[in-house]
Amino acid sequence: AVVTNVEHDHPDIYPSEADYLDAFARFIALLPAEGLFVGCSDDPQTRQLLGAAQAAGTRVMAFGFEAEQVPAGADHLLATDFQPNQAGGSDFLVTLNGETLGLVRLRLAGRHNVLNALAALSVGLHEEIPFQECSQALASFGGVNRRLQHIGTAGDVVIVDDYGHHPTEIRVILAALRQQYGERKLWAVWQPHTYSRTKLLQREFAAAFGAADEVIVLDIYRSRETDTLGIDSAQVVAQMTHPAAHYIGAREAAAAYLLDHIQPGDVLVTFGAGDGNAVGQWVLDGLKANLNRRQVS
Repeated sequence: AVVTNVEHDHPDIYPSEADYLDAFARFIALLPAEGLFVGCSDDPQTRQLLGAAQAAGTRVMAFGFEAEQVPAGADHLLATDFQPNQAGGSDFLVTLNGETLGLVRLRLAGRHNVLNALAALSVGLHEEIPFQECSQALASFGGVNRRLQHIGTAGDVVIVDDYGHHPTEIRVILAALRQQYGERKLWAVWQPHTYSRTKLLQREFAAAFGAADEVIVLDIYRSRETDTLGIDSAQVVAQMTHPAAHYIGAREAAAAYLLDHIQPGDVLVTFGAGDGNAVGQWVLDGLKANLNRRQVS
């Protein structure tokens, strides 16, 4: 069983944080006697689960960046010397219980992807796959659709999409894009997902976009929900202290605004689990059409 992090989400199903944590505890309890619980000890709630699993006699493997957060007596796989590489990804050294295993080179940017790699590596080593084979597999992994996915480039504008619809996801993806693209202007388009999540985490969402230069917030994607709970996107934007945050409800209007304002060298990322990612594709199509018209004329 692997747990990367635990933060309250899906409030329509798990009304309280305790309910959410209990679901993970019940998941870990399903492990057989010979099973292994792999968890990120950098994350406070997962660290709590690691300690509880240890106390119950379950074998655990902690992973992360911070040695001081590893529960006493737990096996641990840690990343050290993390740094961006020239391919736009991440390099880091791996230690197992203090012994250096070697270098891992990822094609993916961001500390969160280093943690994901450590989780996968923990499972591979548990299955007795040699470290070098694991590191080669990680080096070849190019990511998955809708997770920091490069949609296209036109007119020196880079379009990226991410499924992130939780404040922590948004923060770490923006940090990864800063790692990858440096000081290029970074646009973020966010479509909030469900009224219940937006209401519960509205303050956290309002503070999540600090690494972006300009933010556009679309109307809430209601998904399965019909009760608005008295929350809308304009209210969230009103809570933002970001100097360049805009409420532009409709996707079409957001794409039109971007095509009027985006400049060569800029980076655009769309966030959300609904249909807001269409904005990125429309902007890409519009930029390509503009380039074609200029070439014809």
